[in-house]
Amino acid sequence: MVKYAGLLQFKGTNYAGFQRQKNGTAIQNVLESTLSQINNRATVVRYSGRTDAGVHAWGMPFVFWGREDLSADKWMFILNRMLPKDMRVISVVRTSPEFDPQLSAVAKQYLYCATQERLGPLWDDFFAYLPSLSIETSAVISGARKLVGEHDFKGFSKKGSSVKSTRRKLYEVSVMFAHSRMYFSFVGNGFLYGMVRLMVGTLLQIGWGKQDVNFIDEVLSGNAVANYSAPAQGLHLVKVWLEPDPFLESVKANERDFS
Repeated sequence: MVKYAGLLQFKGTNYAGFQRQKNGTAIQNVLESTLSQINNRATVVRYSGRTDAGVHAWGMPFVFWGREDLSADKWMFILNRMLPKDMRVISVVRTSPEFDPQLSAVAKQYLYCATQERLGPLWDDFFAYLPSLSIETSAVISGARKLVGEHDFKGFSKKGSSVKSTRRKLYEVSVMFAHSRMYFSFVGNGFLYGMVRLMVGTLLQIGWGKQDVNFIDEVLSGNAVANYSAPAQGLHLVKVWLEPDPFLESVKANERDFS
């Protein structure tokens, strides 16, 4: 058995999040069951971080121990034949026994997509539908700027997390409005349980005039707690930056082989 790293893309609509669940079907349950069938033995995965029920991912890093007689390309082919249609492995590479996608994650990007009008069945699972209320866009942008930097984000997290520290650093927070659609992008060195959805919810409250923009300062200083969590279906894990990154190393190796 050798260690492989993979990137999993999934639509989270029908799942109870990524992390394995006893009561409910999670992405990890399905992935481990499929890997176990291929390996003919119980197989567990390590991954870069949990996601809430209904949240989607464009590339969730994970690792597993697998049969050495199957190449990385063969692993990807077989997994995509066996996994349900709302999951797809977009890369598999052989990696070192020490590589851990959670410990190696140095930054992540989340994108939140919302709409003020129904977009139809192709998009309903990926955009959060919000009431068609007037939004003060300048206030939302001002609020987003206050989130950038290193802060204690405890007031922007849900209960149930066992992290040692609630301090995180956001490198970039950007907001874009396009007709009836809204996009919120967050890049940071880590995110607390429910943090992105609570930040989006607070920015929306500010845009609707239900909170003052200075409410963000109060939450970050520990004098208030965010109380509106935006719906899960609008949240997408876009990218995880890894150090070391076995996928980049694989690309470099292939380039050397080609030359």
